[in-house]
Amino acid sequence: MKLPLTVKLKIACRNTLAIVCTKPLYSLLTVAAAISMLTIIIWSLNYQLVGYILTNDGLSPLQKVRFFSYGYEALFSSFDSFLSVSIISLSFLFGINIAVLTYSLRRKIASTRATGASGLAATLGILSSGCAACGTSLLGPLLATLGATSLTAVHNIGAAFSIIGSLLLLYSIYKITLQTQTKNLT
Repeated sequence: MKLPLTVKLKIACRNTLAIVCTKPLYSLLTVAAAISMLTIIIWSLNYQLVGYILTNDGLSPLQKVRFFSYGYEALFSSFDSFLSVSIISLSFLFGINIAVLTYSLRRKIASTRATGASGLAATLGILSSGCAACGTSLLGPLLATLGATSLTAVHNIGAAFSIIGSLLLLYSIYKITLQTQTKNLT
């Protein structure tokens, strides 16, 4: 029997909430994966600066913590930026996706298509990160070779990559949790 899309969406949402909200281990995994993805997006292109800050003896541990917390503060305090909102939502969806993927892999029901969408979404998230103006964006040099010279264009393309990544994560979550329900019914 073929179910209507609205019913499938309800099932997927219910299963996702059941996995992420009612099972403490998967709730913790969701938060840890989301924070990890956010950290990768924020600091991956500044790894030399991270190394310098961590190894600098002239900074106290409190100053080092303050430095790293500022990266998160800047992202969370600039909700007027479409790129900030898209990066935060991508990280949050990544955390949910990792939790439902782990849940389904432990039960041997994840599909290759859904896991592939997860990896592609994470890649798009990392590509979309960074600041085009200060040179920490992977998109800046890549798009400059293709002829894009406007920082605004690169910024908007970065936000679009984050949105595409979020859509891929939503698709992955939908497919995985729908398979979970189908497998539980049989």
